[in-house]
Amino acid sequence: MINEIEIWKEFELENDNFLECRKKYSKEFLEIYNQGFDFYISGDWEKAKALFEQAQEMLEEIDNPIQKLLDFINENNCVTHLDWIGAKTIHDF
Repeated sequence: MINEIEIWKEFELENDNFLECRKKYSKEFLEIYNQGFDFYISGDWEKAKALFEQAQEMLEEIDNPIQKLLDFINENNCVTHLDWIGAKTIHDF
């Protein structure tokens, strides 16, 4: 059983499997995506949408997590819910 507190060690940058999974994501992509996600969490969905769209354009294929976030933002017309806590329940996806 993996100690939940140390599960991050399974994803260390030196791990070959982890590096293989991440190689299509450039440093610039990750910076743009992370900025977008910060805006998403804070409720500034217009800025988040612009950055997610920019990040998506950088890839050669559709990124499903980005697409799900964009779908949610678009379904709500970039308007944050009054009860927004920075997250949504997974069953909503």
